[in-house]
Amino acid sequence: ARMHGVPEPIENERKFVVEDFCLDRLPTHCVPMDIVQTYLIGIEAGVERVRKRGQNGHQLYFHTVKIPHEGGGSVEVERFIDKQTYDELLLRKDSTRNPIVKTRYCFRHADHYCELDVFGGRVGLVMLEVEVHDMSDHVELPHYLGTFTEVTGNQFFSNHELSRQ
Repeated sequence: ARMHGVPEPIENERKFVVEDFCLDRLPTHCVPMDIVQTYLIGIEAGVERVRKRGQNGHQLYFHTVKIPHEGGGSVEVERFIDKQTYDELLLRKDSTRNPIVKTRYCFRHADHYCELDVFGGRVGLVMLEVEVHDMSDHVELPHYLGTFTEVTGNQFFSNHELSRQ
């Protein structure tokens, strides 16, 4: 459903900053994806962005609108776009923000779907997002990756905030 611009259910993700991270410790089945995420101006209610995702020399383009949900979390509407639409949307780039440049590694650990983002540029962070059914669920962290500090709900660590110049 996600690819046709249909709202996704509210995301339940716990977020952790990873210290002492070492790339060599990632599971071998991880596939790296290069992501450039650019925030746009023009909508009042939520956050709008375009994303270019590169894998094995191929690029995919996405347009996403995230609208805050009253009960917490946000509703995300994401759709595939072509390169031309991507370039047109970039004309509305928010010049007060830097594009977020990161490499994402996706893997499973102890029944959790995990996304590990290694941020480039001045951000220089490594962050792990773990999908959970319920925010109070116990999360089994992949401690072989480093030391974790939970930052769930801390807006300072949102990509939107990290993009501020």
